[in-house]
Parts: sequence; structure tokens; C-alpha cells
Amino acid sequence: MVNETSPAYSPDCTQICYTYSNGEENTFEIFVMNSDGTNDIRLTNNNSFDGSPRWSPDGNRIVYSSDAHQTDKWEIYIMNSDGTNAKRITNSPSGITAIDPVWKPEI
Repeated sequence: MVNETSPAYSPDCTQICYTYSNGEENTFEIFVMNSDGTNDIRLTNNNSFDGSPRWSPDGNRIVYSSDAHQTDKWEIYIMNSDGTNAKRITNSPSGITAIDPVWKPEI
């Protein structure tokens, strides 16, 4: 079953990032498309469960949760809005997971 979840508009509302699975694999990847549904682009491709993508306030980066390191836990990752320069930004202790990231507004 195809599964598309966690849509989030870019700050300027021109794009939407979301989680997608084609149902044939046990993986979920992050995609981005124009707000009118055109130009669908896959940003992650790591055979993991990538989810809960959220745009940075300036629209330049996307934060998401993933089990990419296969450590039986979720971690928070960040990447450029074009999918480049993905890196893990948390390293939770065993038994603790980091999911559903959000951007905190600057005070």
C-alpha cells in the first residue's frame, strides 16, 4: 500500500515536503514537490524509515527523524532543502529515541 504522510509547507508555501513509502519495501523516504503537485523529488534514499520532515524557518534546511544508523532507535537528522549534506544531529543513549523534530523560533 502506498503511504504518504507528514506533509509540511515550506515557509514561502511554494513547496511541500513529506514522507513516502511505495508499500513494497519496509522503507519510508523524504520527498519534496511544488505546492501544485509538480516536480516530485526524492531527497533521501537510504532504505530506512525517514519521517516527520519539517522546514527550517528560512526554508534552507529540512529536519527529520530516521533510523538510518540501524541502532534500534530513532535519531534527528538535518539536510539542505535539496537533500544534500544530510547529517545526524543527535546521538541518544540506548533505549531512547528522538522523533518528531520541530524548529524552535529564535527569541
